[in-house]
Amino acid sequence: MIIQVLLCSVLLILAIQDFRLRAVHWLLFPILLILVVSDSLRNFNLREYISGTAINLMIIVIQGVILYVYYSLQGKTISHIVNRLIGTGDLIFIIIMAFAFSWTSFIFFYIAGLLFALIFWLIRLVVTRDRPGLIPLAGLLAVYMIILMIAGVFIPEISRNANLINNLMLYGN
Repeated sequence: MIIQVLLCSVLLILAIQDFRLRAVHWLLFPILLILVVSDSLRNFNLREYISGTAINLMIIVIQGVILYVYYSLQGKTISHIVNRLIGTGDLIFIIIMAFAFSWTSFIFFYIAGLLFALIFWLIRLVVTRDRPGLIPLAGLLAVYMIILMIAGVFIPEISRNANLINNLMLYGN
């Protein structure tokens, strides 16, 4: 429980920094990674955790390659993609997310987190009529993870470490 409180605190600090400054202090990322790994290892054996994390990282790499090819065909360089379209902190946070979820839950929560960020940002644009440049993706995903962690306390079936595929199959029978 202490690790989860620390994890939520670091995520909250990360979100506040990303919203206010559109930048996150680099020291938060290794702290976040250590907390995520230690919290996840409490719920999985080491072999299961390593294989799940490898699958999650492979999904991120495949997505990155597809985006790189897409933007390269449009004449954009890798530095343009990282500096103008998505921030370095966003990329690091997404990689850390791979260490935070079981492989069976990662795709669902990753897509749902991106949808959460998109919907939140679209609502913000409509309400404020302000057109800022970049979306604070790491901050929005951090808020999403805080919500998931709090919800996971009350509804264990949606915990980020749950075997989501098996849970969904059981509800169908």
